[in-house]
Amino acid sequence: MRRAAALLVLLAPVGCPEIDLDAYVYPCAVDEDCPPALACDAVDELCVSAAGARVVLEPRPPSDAYGELLGIAVNRGRVTRWYARGAFTEVDGRIEDPDPGEGAFAHTLGRDVVAVARFGDANPVVFFADGRVAEGPVAAPDRAEVGTFTGALEPGETVVGMAISPVNEVVTWRAGGDVLTGTREVLDKKKQRVTWPIGKHARDADAFAFDEDGTAWVVFRDGSVASGTPTDFRATTTPGAVVGLAISRTGTIADSYLYYANGWVKMMTGSLGDRFVPQDTPWTGDWANPKRYVDGGDWIALPDGRRPDDIIGVAMGEDSPNETYALFDDGTRTFSNGAYDFLGEYLPTIVREEAAKVIDVAMVEGDKLYTYQPELVYLGTGAMPLTTTSSTYDLPGDRTIDEIIGIGGELRQTRPVAPGSIWVLFEDGSITEGRSYDLNGEMQRQDLGYRAITGP
Repeated sequence: MRRAAALLVLLAPVGCPEIDLDAYVYPCAVDEDCPPALACDAVDELCVSAAGARVVLEPRPPSDAYGELLGIAVNRGRVTRWYARGAFTEVDGRIEDPDPGEGAFAHTLGRDVVAVARFGDANPVVFFADGRVAEGPVAAPDRAEVGTFTGALEPGETVVGMAISPVNEVVTWRAGGDVLTGTREVLDKKKQRVTWPIGKHARDADAFAFDEDGTAWVVFRDGSVASGTPTDFRATTTPGAVVGLAISRTGTIADSYLYYANGWVKMMTGSLGDRFVPQDTPWTGDWANPKRYVDGGDWIALPDGRRPDDIIGVAMGEDSPNETYALFDDGTRTFSNGAYDFLGEYLPTIVREEAAKVIDVAMVEGDKLYTYQPELVYLGTGAMPLTTTSSTYDLPGDRTIDEIIGIGGELRQTRPVAPGSIWVLFEDGSITEGRSYDLNGEMQRQDLGYRAITGP
């Protein structure tokens, strides 16, 4: 059973002062497009109350638009996403484009949703863990129960996503690596194995959809996207965007954390260097070796109004992962306890113009924070990152600033002579281990393991 969160549908009081109604009301064409107890005004094409008053739907905070996907659909260049945290978004674009996280509205789905599936203009269909099937408008896809289903949730099986094909078949992908094809009532009329992009696994999948051309798409938890057929997703691949790298070390135990723009945090045991081994051929996947693959991670928790792609740097302190520092693009920062929880002390720290220049931040001992900008690295603290103590720094060979994906500091207590290491991760998967002002360590061309999947 997929994880799902409880939902509270919020209705702002009618007549809320000084808000942009056009940005908050829910548009409609017919009554069925509106949430329960509301009707569609045929003139304004907006949902109204029983008394005819325009009703304002309170959008979720943008950060709550992220998290686990219950379903995704594309129709005529418009992408709809339903999230387990209680929000849905509709934006113009492509499935492989990141969700901007703006204009997220509450949906009516509650707990125990296995998946939401939709094709074209049809109503979305909801499949529940207890075997019920429902359908309804985008904001209330569970409005009407239309039957039950069998054939997918046997003991020990987990559904990772479902989609409706152009010929109205229900296609179900499971964590064990197979795909079922059937009807709404009987999901397993046909069972086949799935071929994933190199290094990807069924358990990494977050949601599936078919486009108008019949191409099957999968969105993985880290925001990467692949397409192909229901049984082979190797046709096209798009990697997930990384917004931060941090390395924790307590004693001799180290972990590496990658923060993705969609809110997923991937945890890997070992320092950055421990996780990467040279490959004879270019790498096109994630952690391909099952012995090195760590199915660890979670969705990040952020302050209200903050989105994961607002993050511009993450660092972990000496007692990490209990001390996690995050810097946002407007110059605010958080100091929190835990690698996935950024709900700690939240304060402004630098001006927006300076924040826009930040590449990443790193800690190697105590509260010393290194902040990297294109030409200078500053030695400061979390409260005062940009001090007068600054210096130029070196990059290896012909590497440029634009190629840097993340910078992470590691306190290596087993090396007292040179206890602080700064790891740099480049977009092609190469890494270096250097020092705060000298990143020109030995270049190691590695397995691109930090990335979700790369393009062809």
